[in-house]
Amino acid sequence: MPVGTPGGIGAGRRPVAVHQGGCRPQGARVRAISADEARRLIAGDTGLACQLCRPDTEVRLL
Repeated sequence: MPVGTPGGIGAGRRPVAVHQGGCRPQGARVRAISADEARRLIAGDTGLACQLCRPDTEVRLL
């Protein structure tokens, strides 16, 4: 699951979205995360889950 980049501009900031790997809108500033990290991020803020690729259903949160 990709999420906002850890280095460069915005380093240390919270992710703004969680996407599945093949999601087109994810952009260039992404990094891969584990399914467990995706679950933790989405469980903490359901608004992080992309409404197009629905990573929350992939990691079985819905």
